[in-house]
Amino acid sequence: MNLSVFVGTLAFAIGAMPATAAPTTFETSPGVMAEINVTSDSSRGWIPTLDQRQHAIKTVEILHDAIDGGRYDEAYGLQVEPLKHIITATKFKQDAENFKATAGPIKFWRVVKITWTKDPAQAPFPGVYAAVDLVGQQ
Repeated sequence: MNLSVFVGTLAFAIGAMPATAAPTTFETSPGVMAEINVTSDSSRGWIPTLDQRQHAIKTVEILHDAIDGGRYDEAYGLQVEPLKHIITATKFKQDAENFKATAGPIKFWRVVKITWTKDPAQAPFPGVYAAVDLVGQQ
C-alpha cells in the first residue's frame, strides 16, 4: 500500500484499539515548529505563518484521533475534495482497517518534519500545501 496515497497524503490508520491497550499518543519532535522547509517551486519568498504551522499539526492530530477511534466517516470528511475523487469512503475505511491489521497497535505517532509549498505549478489548484512526515512506534 502506498502510504502517501492512503488518507490523502497524511495517512496512517490503526482503527479502534483494544480496550486493554494504552491510548495512542500524538507528539511533535522538538524543533519541528521552528524548522521551516519550503519546496523550491513554492511562491518566491513565502514562508508559513506560525498559525499555519500549528493548524497543520492540529489537523493531522484530529485526523489520527478520528482514525484511531474508528470514526472513518469523520476522518474521510477531513480529506480535500480532489482526494475524495481518488479514493472512496469505503476504500478509505478498508485501507485503514488493513493497515491496522498489518501494523498492529501503535503506541505513539510523532511529527518529525513538515514540508511546505505555496502555489506550486504541479498542484491541482493554487493554495498552501503541507506534507507532514510521521513516525510511529508499536
